[in-house]
Amino acid sequence: MNIKKKFFDYNIKQWSKQYLIINKKGNINICIKHNKKNIYIDLNKLINQKSLKKNILPIKLSFPQIIKQKINKIYLNFKKYIKKYKYNGKYLFIYPIKVNQQSYLIRSILKNIKNKIGLEAGSKSELMTILINSNKNVTIICNGYKDKKYIYLALLASKIGHKIFFVIEKIKEIKLILNVKIKNNFFIGIRSKLNSLELNKKINKNQIKFGLTSLQILKTIKILKKNNLLKKLKLLHCHIKSQINDINYIKIYLKEIINIYIDLIKIFKIKIKYLDLGGGLAVNYAEKNKMNYNIKTYASKIIKLIQYICKKNKTKTPNIITESGRFITAHHEILITNIVNTEKNNFYKIKPLKKNIITNKKNILIIKIWIIWNKIKKLTKKIKKNKEKYIFKLLNKIKINFKLGIYNLKIKSYIEKIYNNILKYIYKKKLIKNKKKLKYINLYTSDKIHINISLFQSLPDMWGAKQKFPILPIEGLNKPIKRYTNISDITCDSDGTIYQYINKKNINNTLPIQNFKSNKPPKIGIFMIGAYQKTLGNIHNLFGNIKTLIIYTRKNNKFKEISINKNDNISNMLRYTNTNKKKILLFLKRNKIHINKLNKYLKYKTYLE
Repeated sequence: MNIKKKFFDYNIKQWSKQYLIINKKGNINICIKHNKKNIYIDLNKLINQKSLKKNILPIKLSFPQIIKQKINKIYLNFKKYIKKYKYNGKYLFIYPIKVNQQSYLIRSILKNIKNKIGLEAGSKSELMTILINSNKNVTIICNGYKDKKYIYLALLASKIGHKIFFVIEKIKEIKLILNVKIKNNFFIGIRSKLNSLELNKKINKNQIKFGLTSLQILKTIKILKKNNLLKKLKLLHCHIKSQINDINYIKIYLKEIINIYIDLIKIFKIKIKYLDLGGGLAVNYAEKNKMNYNIKTYASKIIKLIQYICKKNKTKTPNIITESGRFITAHHEILITNIVNTEKNNFYKIKPLKKNIITNKKNILIIKIWIIWNKIKKLTKKIKKNKEKYIFKLLNKIKINFKLGIYNLKIKSYIEKIYNNILKYIYKKKLIKNKKKLKYINLYTSDKIHINISLFQSLPDMWGAKQKFPILPIEGLNKPIKRYTNISDITCDSDGTIYQYINKKNINNTLPIQNFKSNKPPKIGIFMIGAYQKTLGNIHNLFGNIKTLIIYTRKNNKFKEISINKNDNISNMLRYTNTNKKKILLFLKRNKIHINKLNKYLKYKTYLE
C-alpha cells in the first residue's frame, strides 16, 4: 500500500502508530482492524463523496474503533506481564472522561466486551454524563473538588448499581462524607502528594493542587478509624503529571507510592486492594526519540517493580489501575480543512538599475546588493565563509535602513525583491553550511497559507500549551516537495499562526509541501486531536463547533457514517454573547425591509463557505 520511499512521508510511521499510511495515489489512508483484517479508508476519497462534498469543510472525522484497539493493547500488555512475572493481582483501566467527554466516545469505550473498563469523574456534570451513558456495574472513581451534592449524586449512582470510589484529595472532603448518612455500597480512596514531584525542577510540592501529604494521610486514617470507616479505605491513588517521556521518572514515583502502600498495610493493617497510578503514559505527537519507552516497557516495569518491592516486604500485591486517557483517545480524531488563501513566495523578475540610482552615492548599498544577486544566481558551489559574512552584513545593514525609513516605498519594494531572491536562491542551492541561517532563510522565504479553522476553537493546546500536532496534506503525497509554507487560521488574531511543523527527523518552522495550483490547493489534515481539544476550545471571533462524522468500519473496506455535532451557525453563536431570541426578533422587526436576507445570514455557518 505504501508509496516509494523517495517521497517525503512526514515521519508518519513514527507518530501515527500504523493507523495511517500513504497509498499509491499519494492520499492518506486510515487503517483500522476489523475482525483481524485491516480496513483502509482513503480520507481524500471520503471527503470527495457526493454526499459530503457540498460545503463540508472543515470537518472532524472520528474513528472510535481505534480507541477499542488502544484499550485492548493496554490490557494485552498488562495481562502478558502479570502472567510472565506470576503477579498476584489484576489490572483495571479507568478512562478519565475529562480527556474527551463526548457521549458516543464513552459508550464506545464501555462496549469493549474483551475487558472490563471503569470511568473517572472530576465534577458533578461529568458524573451525570457517566450515569446517562453507561449501564449498571461500572467502577467509577470520583476525583476533583467535592460538595454535598456531588457526594449525594455519587451515592445515588451506587444505589443504581455502580461501584463508587470517593478519592479524598482534601481533608475537608472527609467531613462532607461523614455528614452524609451513608448506608450505600461505596469505597474510599486517598490521593497521595508525592515527594518525587520535586524532581521536576519547575514544580515545588507545595504548589501541587491535589493530594494529601504524609501528615494529612495520618490524620485521614485517624478520622476514618474514629468513625468506623477505615474498612471502606480500599484505594491508594497518585498522579504525577501528563506526558512523562522518561521511564526512569515513572520508576522513581512508582517506588515512592508502593512504599506508602506497604506502610498502610503493614503498619496500619488497612486492606488496600487497588493502587491507582493515574495518567502519565506519554503520546509521541511528532518528535523523534522524545520518549524512551513504549506500552510494553511501561506495563513490564510497573508489574515487575511492584512485584519486587512487595515480595521483598512480604506484602500482598495490589490490583493495578492506570488512567491513560490521552493514550487511548489521541489518534482517533482527525480535523480536515481547506486552504482559503495562498500567498506564494516566488522568485521576482529584477529589472536593471536605473541611472539615477547608480549615480546617487546614497544608494551604494542598493548597487552592492544588486551586484551580489547577479553573482549568486550563477553560483553552483558553496559560498566561502568570508563572502558569506560580507553578504549577511550587507543584508543586515539594509534591514536597519528599512527600520530607519531611509528608502521610499518604490525603492524599498525593489530592494525587497532582490533581498528575497538572494535568500531564496541560497536556500534552494544550499550555498551555506550554517543550519541556523538556513532555518531563518527557509522561514523568511516561505509561502503563507490560511486554513478554514480557528486555532483557538479546534486546537487550543497548540495555542495555549505549545502542543505540536501533526499537520500535512491528505492528498498529492506521491509528488516531490517543492515548497515550504507556514500556516495561519482565519481569526483576526495574530496568535492564530502555527509555528512548528513535522519534518522527516524532527520539528521545523515551516511545513514542507508539494507544488500546487492556487485555485486547486490540497486539503489539509490535522491529526491526533482526540484528547482535550473538544472541551478546551473557545469561541474566539465567535467561530463555533465543527461538524463531526463518526465512522465505523465494516467488511470489504466498507464503513458506516454517523453525523453528529453540526457546524454552528451565526444564530447559535449569539447565545454566547447573551443575545437571546427576543433580542434577535426585535432586531429583525426594526429592519423589516431586509428581514429575509438577515434571516438567511443567521443560518450561515461561522466558517468560510
